[in-house]
Amino acid sequence: MTERILLVDDDEDLLEIVSERLINRGMHVDTAGSAEEALNRIGKKDYHAIVLDFLMPGLDGFENIKAIKKQYPKIRIILMTGQMMADEGQEAMRMGADVVLEKPADLDVLIQSIWPPNS
Repeated sequence: MTERILLVDDDEDLLEIVSERLINRGMHVDTAGSAEEALNRIGKKDYHAIVLDFLMPGLDGFENIKAIKKQYPKIRIILMTGQMMADEGQEAMRMGADVVLEKPADLDVLIQSIWPPNS
């Protein structure tokens, strides 16, 4: 597990807690507080996966997935949300999200989503 993960959320406390836990599990983690900042960071480093909050100011989750997948089609996207309807989750998967998790996501489930058995 040496590839880099980008954790994107407008909740600074969540960024700090989740990134610390992922780092403690041996992952290299960068953080971004907005979708725009995430798009800027993706262009500067190679990321294995992006863990992305669905509801943030600026670009919404759908717009962000489209923008990421357009430029970086192979990057893995794990979408986390506390407020998503089932049809929105299905739409996010059609747009390119690999996994949709409900907040607060169990750390082991999140890690399994980042590193599925056949990756």
